[in-house]
Amino acid sequence: MHFRAHLGFSLFAFSSSPQGGEPQESQDGRSPCEAKLYPRCASGSHRDDFGACVFEAEVECGESCRGGSGSFLAAFGVCQCADGPRIAAQCTSTCKEQLPQVFVSDAGFEEIDSVQGSKTVYSEGLPPDIDLAHLQFLCNKLKEGLRGLPLTSLCGVSFHQASSAGLDGLLRMPEEFRPAHDSRNYEDSQDTFAGTQVQLRRSISSASFKRPGSRQRATDPRHIVPRPVQCLQRGSTIIWELKDGVYPVYHKESLMNTHPAMDDGPFRELAQTAPILPQFFAYTFLVAGSFVFAASDNPLEIAVVVVVPDGVRCPAASTYGLWGIQRDSTGMQRIQQTHVSVCLP
Repeated sequence: MHFRAHLGFSLFAFSSSPQGGEPQESQDGRSPCEAKLYPRCASGSHRDDFGACVFEAEVECGESCRGGSGSFLAAFGVCQCADGPRIAAQCTSTCKEQLPQVFVSDAGFEEIDSVQGSKTVYSEGLPPDIDLAHLQFLCNKLKEGLRGLPLTSLCGVSFHQASSAGLDGLLRMPEEFRPAHDSRNYEDSQDTFAGTQVQLRRSISSASFKRPGSRQRATDPRHIVPRPVQCLQRGSTIIWELKDGVYPVYHKESLMNTHPAMDDGPFRELAQTAPILPQFFAYTFLVAGSFVFAASDNPLEIAVVVVVPDGVRCPAASTYGLWGIQRDSTGMQRIQQTHVSVCLP
């Protein structure tokens, strides 16, 4: 899909309407999709990411910016919120580079803290909604397909939160995801990571371990990135923490999507479980492209995930950015607040 904001229409915008049928974007089927050509917008108006023509002066950004102020980005059809610089200052690029990293491995979830020089492996006592074996299968399948290539940092894991506040990126693993501190046992051993000796703390299964269902912990606001734009390597997993009956919806018809062959079935299945939702929901991105997600209770509350192809690396500082993207003459996408360039296919 190629969006031409200055022309007012989208070329080759693929919708989910089968030939000769009603729109069935929420259903599976074998009918081919038809290309959708939007009509030209009137002079002075711009197309929003839903495809509607709007006048910039008439766009209200309050609902997109959680009651705050913002400005309409005509090139992308969405609002940029005024609180971006303040939120970005809570964790600068240096801060992001020092955050613990989480990966899926044969041992479990590995949390690597380069500042503390430690590695923690979580393999038991995980939330029952998380199918670790399935994530390990996908990771191993990816590594097998990329065998022989000099690629690192595969099978990364990041965390998001969907709640009545909206869609947020989480800079750290949520406490609700970890086994209870007073129920964990550790064994210490020496392991080598990145050429240095580090402590390996392995979580041991305990017969008495149970996750308290009523335990609620507030997320540190400094670790929250509202309306995130995130760069991921192919094969990375996002784990959403679901609260207040809100869940992520794949915004399939957004003009910012590149519409590769993404299987959105798990998101549709998640929606069918509402209002009885799991506490956590995981999805592994196996194709490169840009993907837009909206909150189930507010389609204007969005998050964007950019998955780069094999051989392209996401800079550490681009783990999370805020809405505010500009395209320069070289075709590079830059997240303004973090000053990181990510080359899109």
